[in-house]
Amino acid sequence: MKYLIPYLQGDLKAAAYLRQLRWPDGVRCPRCGSDAVESCKGCDSGLQRFNCVPYAVRSGQQLAMFADWTSSSFEESKLTSLAWLLVIGLWQLKRNASEIAAAADIQERTAQRCIHSLDGGIYETYHLDPTRQTVNHGAGEYARRDPDGTCVHGNTLEGMWSDLCNFLDRFKGISQCFLHLRVARYEFLHNYKHLNWRQTFEAVLRSIFSTPGDYLRRMARQHRRMPLTLCYR
Repeated sequence: MKYLIPYLQGDLKAAAYLRQLRWPDGVRCPRCGSDAVESCKGCDSGLQRFNCVPYAVRSGQQLAMFADWTSSSFEESKLTSLAWLLVIGLWQLKRNASEIAAAADIQERTAQRCIHSLDGGIYETYHLDPTRQTVNHGAGEYARRDPDGTCVHGNTLEGMWSDLCNFLDRFKGISQCFLHLRVARYEFLHNYKHLNWRQTFEAVLRSIFSTPGDYLRRMARQHRRMPLTLCYR
């Protein structure tokens, strides 16, 4: 996490870094995709507000405001950009809610919601990842060598299963409602382990920013009245 030190000097620097990752080619309206936007007064949390001129004209409004996190998984969050950088860095290191809460100086319930948000965003996007490797035993396939030279076979899956069990042990019991989200995080980080820490961190953020977090909101409403059943190894 030493890479994050220059961006942990305040909310403004943290927000600017997140903005650059979301819009590497310049800020664009999340509603219409236009780059004809005007900067407005920033938020107290360090986030920047913008006005999309074309969208305002199209909708017959004087202003069409949006902020850095509009239409993203972070939109409803009250955490600052600085806090989110710390949380995401610790999340990438496969820390549980207790460890993240202690290191980021937030409540454990808040850390748990952050984990759900990040895991949910990865779950929505990870199946589009072209780096996923599989073998189809049903078709008589037991090993495959990809064009990049990577060899995939049954032993690969057995090793991943053992490592996944060790990863899940960190949580000391997981709600069955969220088990698939934890597995999605493990799979994502496993597929990106060939990259350095910075590249993986930025890949996480690009995936999170590519989804508004609708899946997690639907899942939360669906399971709101369900008891939390923990599964242990």
